[in-house]
Amino acid sequence: MSEHDKHHEQDYDDGMLNRRRVLGHAWVDKSLLNVNDFNGEFQNLITRYAWNEVWGRPAFGDKTRRLMVLSTMIALKAYEEFALHVRAGLDGPPESRLTPDDIKEVILQAAIYCGVPAANHAFSIAGSILREKGLMPSTESRPSPKLHWVREGQGPVVMLCHALGCDLSMWDAVAERLKKRFTVIRYDARGHGESAAPAGPYSMEMLADDAAALITAQAAGPVHFVGLSMGGMTAQALAARHPQLVKSITIANAANFYGEPAGAMWRTRMNTVLTQGVAAVAESAIQRWFTPEFIADTVDGGAARVATLREKFEKIAPEPYAASCGAVAAIDFRSSNQRITCPTLVIAGSRDEATPLALSEAIACSITVAQLVTLPAAHLSAVEMPQEFAALLETFIDGVK
Repeated sequence: MSEHDKHHEQDYDDGMLNRRRVLGHAWVDKSLLNVNDFNGEFQNLITRYAWNEVWGRPAFGDKTRRLMVLSTMIALKAYEEFALHVRAGLDGPPESRLTPDDIKEVILQAAIYCGVPAANHAFSIAGSILREKGLMPSTESRPSPKLHWVREGQGPVVMLCHALGCDLSMWDAVAERLKKRFTVIRYDARGHGESAAPAGPYSMEMLADDAAALITAQAAGPVHFVGLSMGGMTAQALAARHPQLVKSITIANAANFYGEPAGAMWRTRMNTVLTQGVAAVAESAIQRWFTPEFIADTVDGGAARVATLREKFEKIAPEPYAASCGAVAAIDFRSSNQRITCPTLVIAGSRDEATPLALSEAIACSITVAQLVTLPAAHLSAVEMPQEFAALLETFIDGVK
C-alpha cells in the first residue's frame, strides 16, 4: 500500500470514529449497510473530508459544531438531516449533548436569519422528537407548584423523593442517619403532604420538572437524587430530562414501564378513589407496602409507623392521588433510560409484591451504568429497613467521584 493510500485509510478511520461519536453507532451502522459500488466513493469522501477534516478540527468542540449543523440544516430546509442531528445531539455523550434549551435557541436564531416558516417547521420536528424521548419541557401555562420541603445537615446534597401516597415523613429514619454526613433535602411531591395540589392530569415529566425546579432553587449544584416507588420513577425522568442537575440517582422499588394488565389495575384504582375516596384503597396499599411481620411489630415500632403512614395516606384528596396514579401508570422509560450516564443505584425488595424484583432488574438493564442491590423487604424498603437502606446510600454515594 502506498503512503498516499495509507494516508487516505487513516483519514477514513479517524473520520469514522468522529462520525460514530457524533451520530451514534446505530445510525452509522444502518448507513453503512446501504453502501454499494454506486455510492461507495461518496461515502468515503464525506467520511474523510466532512467527518475527519472538518469535524476533526480543534477550533470548535462537538457541541458547537452540532449547533452549527442544526442552523445550516434549517437554512437549507434539509429537515431530514435536521431531525437526524437533533436526535444525535440529544443522545450524544455528556460533554457534547444538546439540551432542549440549546435546540430552542438555535431555532429562534434561525427564525431571524432563515425565516419564520423554516423555524416553525423546525420547532415542529424538534418538538415531536422531544415528546418521543420524554424531554419536552413543561408548558409555561402549567408552572411547578409550590412544594413543601425540609433541609437538614451539612455536606454533599442528597434529595429524597417519596412514594405514591406518602409524604416526606416516609424518610424520617433514613434522613436522621444521613444528615450526620450530608445536606438532606426531602420534599412532598405535588398533591401530597403540605405541597400544592394543582388540577390534573399529572405526568412523570411534570414531577421530574418539579424536582428540577426545587434543585435549581435550593441546591448550589447537582444533587444525589434518591427516589422510592413514584420517587424512583421521578428519578429516572429527572436524570434523562435534566442530567446537569444530578450527580447520581438511586431508584428504589420502582419500575420503568407498565403494560397490561398493570394498566387496568391502575385504572381501577383511580376509579375507586374518585368514587369512594382514598380510604377505600388504604388497606390494600398497606398490605403491598410492608411485610406481615413489620405490620404486626409492636416491639421495634413497625406497627406505629404503619399506623402513622396509613393516617397520612387517608388524608390525601382523591383528585391529586388519582392524578398521581395516572402519572405512574403512563411511564415508559425503556428508551430514555439509555441516555442516563450518571452513577445509578437500583434497590429492590426481595419481598416486594408491588414492584417485584424483575421490574428492578429491567431498570438496571436499561441503564448501562446501573448497579442492582436487594434488601429483604417489601415495597417501602426505606421505612421497613431504614438503617440498611441508608447504609447502601452512604456506600454508593461515597463511591461517586
